[in-house]
Amino acid sequence: QQQQQQQQAGGDAKKQEAKPNKESDKVPEAKKPKKATVKYVDLPIEEHTVSMSKKDINLAVEREAELAMQDKMEVEKGNAKNALEEYVYEMRDKIDLSLQEFMTEQD
Repeated sequence: QQQQQQQQAGGDAKKQEAKPNKESDKVPEAKKPKKATVKYVDLPIEEHTVSMSKKDINLAVEREAELAMQDKMEVEKGNAKNALEEYVYEMRDKIDLSLQEFMTEQD
């Protein structure tokens, strides 16, 4: 029995020697990053706009129409002045050239 125990003890020692140490043979693995958990939350959406009241909008439209009318009148006034100036120059040229024979020195 002692021999058997010694053989078993010796055999166990041999088995342990023959077996590679699994812990030391393992290649150290890189630690995997933990996956981030994603939470979905419903967010309420509120819309706030700043705008003019209908009364203010109507007043602004009327003011714009007035300004457009003033601009149109200024353009017409400028055109009328240009037409008058053109007429004056034409008449002066006519008087100096073609109508001079009908004029006296006093005129």
